[in-house]
Amino acid sequence: YELDLEYKVSANRLSGAATVTAATLASLKTFTLDLADSLTVSKVSVNGHRPQFRHTGGKLQVTLPSALPAGAAMSVQVRYAWNPRPIRSLWGEVGCEELSNGALVAGQPNGAASWFPCDDHPSSKASYRIQIATDNPYHTVANGKLVSKRTRAALTTWTYELAEPTSTYLVTPQIGEY
Repeated sequence: YELDLEYKVSANRLSGAATVTAATLASLKTFTLDLADSLTVSKVSVNGHRPQFRHTGGKLQVTLPSALPAGAAMSVQVRYAWNPRPIRSLWGEVGCEELSNGALVAGQPNGAASWFPCDDHPSSKASYRIQIATDNPYHTVANGKLVSKRTRAALTTWTYELAEPTSTYLVTPQIGEY
């Protein structure tokens, strides 16, 4: 997963793009990603082409114009925005939560879909690159190694990389005045 996000603390508004890179295990014409209904999807592309998509019931359903063969590389890009809020589940509210001075994600066991499109199952593991721009003086902490921090005008962009295959529910950004 590559997540390129911007979070406006005063408006509690997150926008960005997620790129999911995968290989098909079988011939594939349709697939779904977990994604909370509180997020608004503005654009989806697969390998540079615009497929049909539908976002309902906590799923982003994608239908390709033609099937990809087994073993094909697939790059799915999703542009989206939302005002973060948790997902109601059997375990209570999980996922993204607004704080009085920032936001955090408590994703266990199935809250990752509250902040990015994913295969939100504990057995699905991946590497991550998380880039989050936020207002100064706020800081962002996320899983992995901080590989860059860039300040421009009123925004600081924090980039973290996590190479170890990790379940989606364990990945978390924390934004606040640390």
